[in-house]
Amino acid sequence: MARTPFLFGCLLLGTAFFHTAAWFSQTTDSQKKMIEYPSRITMHIDNGTVEEAFVHLLSSTRFPGGVALTPSCCRARYTFEIKDLTLVEALDYVSSYDPSYAWETSNGAIYLHPKEDIPSLLQTRIIRFVRGPDSIDGLKSELAEMPEIKAAEAKLSLHPARVMGGLNNPAPARFRIELNNVTLSEALNALVAKHGTAIWQYGEDRSSHEFNIIFLVR
Repeated sequence: MARTPFLFGCLLLGTAFFHTAAWFSQTTDSQKKMIEYPSRITMHIDNGTVEEAFVHLLSSTRFPGGVALTPSCCRARYTFEIKDLTLVEALDYVSSYDPSYAWETSNGAIYLHPKEDIPSLLQTRIIRFVRGPDSIDGLKSELAEMPEIKAAEAKLSLHPARVMGGLNNPAPARFRIELNNVTLSEALNALVAKHGTAIWQYGEDRSSHEFNIIFLVR
């Protein structure tokens, strides 16, 4: 499908350099080694949203990440042709299809979010979170019960959506996490980075005042 006129072109190479430098400054040695891996990416994604292409790109390269969805009922779909690109170049290419989105590195994860109108709940600051060892699902559940998050839910008139259970790893990795003065999105990024390959997604329905936080990849 051809791009519509309002869509921006690919970002400048200087942006790629900036993102690479930012990633190096925030990640562990093992993650630096991964980003330095010389493989280039070639893949075809048909009839996908920007968010779906972003998740497919991260999961296929086994990078941890997160997605904050814009509150929209209808998301445009495109055909993505990624040919011989670095991960940074591929992320810039995918996000160029929707100029309302931006990606960045945060607490060791790659994070896609709206440039404007980032959900307020994700910006809620948590003073201190120390838990574990536990699975990533258990840690997420404890994070959702933090007093700062429950207070923000009440202030924003939000409540968790009922999510159907899915398949879980019968022997999930368990780890400890210690965070100070972080937003909810930063905490989620730290969780998936500690896990290694997980990808979280936040969605919000402003008509029903529901939100959900799920792991698309564990």
